[in-house]
Amino acid sequence: MPAETSIVARSPHDPARTYRVSKATDAYDALTAAMKMTDPACQDDGRFVLDDQPAETLTYVCDTCDVFTLCKAYARLARPTGAVWAGRRYKSDTTEESSDDRRE
Repeated sequence: MPAETSIVARSPHDPARTYRVSKATDAYDALTAAMKMTDPACQDDGRFVLDDQPAETLTYVCDTCDVFTLCKAYARLARPTGAVWAGRRYKSDTTEESSDDRRE
């Protein structure tokens, strides 16, 4: 993970005011905006959040997803504590399980 995990941004309401925004937050915002426009198959599929669901059984959904790149960027920055993100299972110990490197 890069040492620089946040950026300084200007408030849209008060340009003189700045605040720190994490890159993961930025990536999440981009992902959720894209999900609202494309409605990916994973969005309402509970299998993506089940702890016992192997990531390999869901890769066919991720392989054709329009938001795959955004999902992968968010997961790599945020290191989610669970669920399947961009074809990989993330666990509470911040490790990833995957049988391959998806769309590297």
